[in-house]
Amino acid sequence: DSIVGTLNNLNPEVEYKYRPFYKSDSGEMFYGEWIGLFTGDADVFYEPEVYTKDAEDITKVSALLAGIWLEGTDDIEEKGFEYWTVSGSKTRAGGSDVKKVAVSGSSNAMTTTLEGLKSGATYGFRSYVKTTKGKMTYGEENTFKTILIGDVDNDGKLTNADADAIAKHIIGKTPKGFNKKMADVNEDDHVNIVDIVYLLNMIQ
Repeated sequence: DSIVGTLNNLNPEVEYKYRPFYKSDSGEMFYGEWIGLFTGDADVFYEPEVYTKDAEDITKVSALLAGIWLEGTDDIEEKGFEYWTVSGSKTRAGGSDVKKVAVSGSSNAMTTTLEGLKSGATYGFRSYVKTTKGKMTYGEENTFKTILIGDVDNDGKLTNADADAIAKHIIGKTPKGFNKKMADVNEDDHVNIVDIVYLLNMIQ
């Protein structure tokens, strides 16, 4: 979501600072970053602002990314997201490992759905804008992990123990902590012997 408003009755030749805020139903206040605004004609330069939101609608092969950008002095030529795989202590990737997705539209809110991701993998991502002068500005770096379908015991791995848990569930002896959504390996809304076959093929 984005907040849009108009500041009225400002004095000329004055630099103002403003920031967005949100008050929750419980009364808790949340504030955005301070932003500068100058009402005079002086040659004042402002960097664009870019914010990265948390990933949503995460599946085993896709995720929805969202961000917000605010224009600075220079016009925005391109906006979108960068994303990369995260493994071990490697959090920020470089070179060819970083993939870029540009988005279209005039709105300050930008979204894109990443497809074809690896199941059970961790990805880093950030939003960005590029000005007509070639200046790149980035939002915060966030991460998300795609669903590892078949991981019914939630240990982050696909093993024979997951297949055994599905078998026990089928005969009415569901193990404690059993994840039924993960057990539907072929995603047909049923948990049966077919899911065990699919899972064993994935393990091998």
